[in-house]
Amino acid sequence: MKNKDIVPLLISIILILISFFRVGTSDFVLSQTHYIGLGALMLSTMLYFISKKIFIAVFALTLIAGLIGLLDFFYITYKVGFAGVGVNPIFIVLLVLFFVFGKNTMNELFPDNKNVS
Repeated sequence: MKNKDIVPLLISIILILISFFRVGTSDFVLSQTHYIGLGALMLSTMLYFISKKIFIAVFALTLIAGLIGLLDFFYITYKVGFAGVGVNPIFIVLLVLFFVFGKNTMNELFPDNKNVS
């Protein structure tokens, strides 16, 4: 697979599609955080094909916002934490995959400009 950097985005799209399927076939209801997540995901998907530099920033911010609970992709919200402060493990996995698969793309788009003398 040549464009591995799209894997976290595809997983996010699959999660939101599963959520919409689940809502359509059961009595689950999506909350405002899901619709915010859908909007951020649509924006990230468009930016992936328009401008990779902006995509990296927007998708990273989207994943961080999901990590702290400001948006969500999946119909079930998981929280792992202590003393009322929690993070969503789905977004931890997506963030790790984003940096692992996007490492080469980030190195190409944001090269290290140190001058070695």
